[in-house]
Amino acid sequence: GSVGDGTDTNRNAPVSVGVIGTDGYKIDSGGHGSMGHTCAILASTGAIKCWGDNAYGQVGDATTTGRLSPVSVASITGADDISTGVTHSCAWIDSCTVQCWGHNDQGQLGNNTTTDSNTPVTTFFCATPTPTPTPTATPTATATAAPPPAP
Repeated sequence: GSVGDGTDTNRNAPVSVGVIGTDGYKIDSGGHGSMGHTCAILASTGAIKCWGDNAYGQVGDATTTGRLSPVSVASITGADDISTGVTHSCAWIDSCTVQCWGHNDQGQLGNNTTTDSNTPVTTFFCATPTPTPTPTATPTATATAAPPPAP
């Protein structure tokens, strides 16, 4: 299922990955052997599609069912980057938020728990900066210099 072509056949040559087509612009694979999974960001929407092993929810589709073809990660659009671990995945969203999903036995999702999640959890977000007010200029008196003495 890690190849994403809808089969569990080992491949010795590249194959097309269905709905990703030419719309995938960033892709990452994690895991090893039967634990492998892959995720891709779609250029048109910033949505993420994942496929492969899903024993810990690392595909992010609200299930733990292994996927032979790409499925949408729950509620993500605007993704800028994707990274996959052995059994978890994380995405950088809208240049301000990190969301992770999958296995969390060592706290790898970063949400202060060790509970697995088969949907994305927010682990970091930027606060929208509050603009600093520009100080108002206070008029000051200007001293006029006396002309130099005559020679």
